[in-house]
Amino acid sequence: LEPLFRSLHYGAAEVVYLLLGLLADQKLLLTASDPAVLVPAAQALRALMLPLAHSATYIPYLPPTLLAPSDMATLISESTAPYLIGVHASTLQPLVAEGLSPEVI
Repeated sequence: LEPLFRSLHYGAAEVVYLLLGLLADQKLLLTASDPAVLVPAAQALRALMLPLAHSATYIPYLPPTLLAPSDMATLISESTAPYLIGVHASTLQPLVAEGLSPEVI
């Protein structure tokens, strides 16, 4: 797991924070500039929860072509269901430009 999270630039504190978010049924977006690491990272987070099951919406990698920036803003601000979604880092750039706080992301 260590090489995987190192490639995402996540330390132990961030991994624990993400795990707590999963356990608390929070909305989580994983971001990476290399989409190839998003699926293994999402699977690793779910594996850390064993023997508990992750029952929220799970999309390990959502390509930018399938989600317009306005839809991403709606997903972040108006979704009531918990999720674990992996997106390319460039997907969030238009949202920051529109004024969505990076802390929300």
